[in-house]
Amino acid sequence: MKYTNKYKLPKSFYRAVVQNTYDLDKLDEKYISATALISPVRQSILKIRHWNELVEDVSDSGWRLFGEAMHYVVTKANQKDNIVEKRLEYKVDSIIVSGKPDIYIPTEKTIEDYKITSVWSVIYANHDDWEKQLNIYAFLHRVNGDKIEKLRVIAFLRDFNQRKALTELNYPESQIVEVPIKLWTLEEQEKYILDRVEKTLEARRLSDDKLPICTPEERWQTPNLYKVMKKGRKSAVKNFENKEDAIEFINNNKDKKLLSIKFFKGEDRKCLNYCPVKDFCNYYKEVYGNA
Repeated sequence: MKYTNKYKLPKSFYRAVVQNTYDLDKLDEKYISATALISPVRQSILKIRHWNELVEDVSDSGWRLFGEAMHYVVTKANQKDNIVEKRLEYKVDSIIVSGKPDIYIPTEKTIEDYKITSVWSVIYANHDDWEKQLNIYAFLHRVNGDKIEKLRVIAFLRDFNQRKALTELNYPESQIVEVPIKLWTLEEQEKYILDRVEKTLEARRLSDDKLPICTPEERWQTPNLYKVMKKGRKSAVKNFENKEDAIEFINNNKDKKLLSIKFFKGEDRKCLNYCPVKDFCNYYKEVYGNA
């Protein structure tokens, strides 16, 4: 990974970002971390293959650095009675699945993970990746002889708004919230891990351009929209994913002479804004060119 500093941030900040060594499996195909295992297979493989070519500006690493600082403070305060950031491993075929849960609390039989995230991930209960990640951790603990009965995330909401907390019904009351995570059975955890490892091993035999395309969900794909617009109004009257439905709506509307349809093409939000390997992905190049 190469780091740039296009905004000329202080050298102390630059060094703090560059010296982080989070990704165990970035260069070694024998290992795959829990976070890499839940990532799209194409992304994980391209990241390993092109690690030395990847470029990131240090200005994009601020929240990750804050997350590491938070982990450091929390784990230092929990070392007496709990198991803190212990790396666990489990071998599957030629792969060693690796994970390092933030905290395992033996007295509660609980795994606790700390995350800096958006308030919307709590409001909309978008915890699918958290559930997969923590259940991989739970499996690693279980096969190493530990009992697990609970999983939870302690979420620090970076965009928390106190005014909204006082006025909006479903808004979190606090900037820090506890999110319970569903615990799978041991069999469910093992099946998921074996399936992901199998898909990874199969894909590693393929060239970059033949790697399985990330699913629409993995690409955070938004649908095409046909917006019914009304003359003199800026916002849409109604949105449709199907043009025929939009036409039918207009034909059945008393103000149909004032209505028109405006098309908005859907997009892959992760590909465009958040994928670290898009410069090496033929899907991205074919769909978005130099976007």
